Amino acid sequence: MAGISTSVAGITAGIGGLIALAAVGAAMPSAPRPRAMTQPVALCRPGEAPLFSCAIGPKQVAVCGRNGAAVYRFGRPGQVELTSTALTMAMRGFAGGGETQITASNKDYRYTVFDRTTRAGFGDDGRHDAGMTSGLLIQRAGRNVAARRCTGAATISAKAQAIIRPGPYIPH
Repeated sequence: MAGISTSVAGITAGIGGLIALAAVGAAMPSAPRPRAMTQPVALCRPGEAPLFSCAIGPKQVAVCGRNGAAVYRFGRPGQVELTSTALTMAMRGFAGGGETQITASNKDYRYTVFDRTTRAGFGDDGRHDAGMTSGLLIQRAGRNVAARRCTGAATISAKAQAIIRPGPYIPH
């Protein structure tokens, strides 16, 4: 029984210590917490639904929808460099996956955002491993000028198909 009373006393002392530490901690200013990793702020405006959004280096690309219309934007929040409402959408399936694209036109340039799923490998247990990529393809007069990958995987919302008219698939 002596062991039990010693344990109870130890627990009581431990709780008292925690209460004292909490009181001291409450009086001390807290250290700044590390910022949580979050998705980039979309270029969509209030009331717009993001149909696609991703970071490409220090900038962002987004397609936003509202009231049955969609808009393409490229740049930074508060500093949009390019906007287009001339959009088309294409989907193509292929063995082991498929790709969805939204293309924005601006003069002789085409800006195509895409999300692609491919079969990346086969597991030992027979499963199919999927690889997902997303990014931006830039063309001028039908020729590829640049291709950039999104920092993380981004997908085109199924809602986009209802508001963006069909267009040609852009091979890349």
